[in-house]
Amino acid sequence: MAVAQTQILIPQVHIKRPSDDGLDDGLDALIRGYTTQKPDERRKVKVVGENKLGRMFRFYLEEQHHVNFLDGFERIPRLVLTPSEINSLLNAIILFDDEKEAIEYKLSVFVTQLIKKSYTVGYNNFVLDFSQLEKQTRYLGKNLVAKPKNPIYIKIYGDLSDDCGLNAKYVHFDIDGNVNSPCLGVNAEHCSFTITGNVKGIYLGAHILGWSGKACSFKTPNKKTLETFKMYIPNGYNHMIYFIHPNGTEELIKRKITKIN
Repeated sequence: MAVAQTQILIPQVHIKRPSDDGLDDGLDALIRGYTTQKPDERRKVKVVGENKLGRMFRFYLEEQHHVNFLDGFERIPRLVLTPSEINSLLNAIILFDDEKEAIEYKLSVFVTQLIKKSYTVGYNNFVLDFSQLEKQTRYLGKNLVAKPKNPIYIKIYGDLSDDCGLNAKYVHFDIDGNVNSPCLGVNAEHCSFTITGNVKGIYLGAHILGWSGKACSFKTPNKKTLETFKMYIPNGYNHMIYFIHPNGTEELIKRKITKIN
């Protein structure tokens, strides 16, 4: 029996940047698939029809208050999303979720779990647009591990906060935005971190960019960020610092191999 429902009305949204690579972000179609029963303080979203994005969207809204910070979401559906579907889901959650205070780390933990599942079956080259998120996301890529001969590539739009790439291995993070924390690549191994913006929140003695990691590359076309890398990436972990010239050429500036006293 059909039940009368009120359709969610939101501004027209089109995420252009991921689609520049020929990916259909699918956000408009996903939004059209949802209706709301009543406009109360917390939206109760009902999925119209059964599809992967709808099930994952509903799962996140229902389970985000029970997320285990160390292990992530339990009982996550056994569904695999493509890279473009993951970005569509990400943007739908940012648009619909009312929990703006808590979303910053729960969403990144969730997305990281989806990337793990997607990579396991052969997908790669993920594009994530966090630019509409009110607060910078934390812990993106935490505990994300790839195979040495098949690293994970993640392009990120928007600013990030604490602990991107914490404990990650063989993951390439390309961040088109700022990193508002010196906690980047902590305990990461064989990863690369490319940052077009600035690294903020640095203070004297904060040598924790790449702290306790191993053989990571830190790259930037930003001269200010380059100086931050040179000053605050600690010696002793075999990290490498690159400057990216306007023509795309990467120049090795410094290799941090001196042993810590």
